[in-house]
Amino acid sequence: VEIYGPESSGKTTVALHAVAEVQKRGGTAAYIDAENALDPVYATHLGVNIDDLLLSQPDTGEQGLQITDALV
Repeated sequence: VEIYGPESSGKTTVALHAVAEVQKRGGTAAYIDAENALDPVYATHLGVNIDDLLLSQPDTGEQGLQITDALV
């Protein structure tokens, strides 16, 4: 799922809620943090298990797409 929108519109919060729900149901979630801005404390507060999260913080957009392709 790609989530986009203006700054401070809640994109990260929506994404992290989705991640938490996937984990809660026993699934595996991947989070590609293109801005290298994930706050693990906030994510944990929303119910994300950081230890079980597949987290990638790519250096470039191309690298992010390659990671996405590999995950799919």
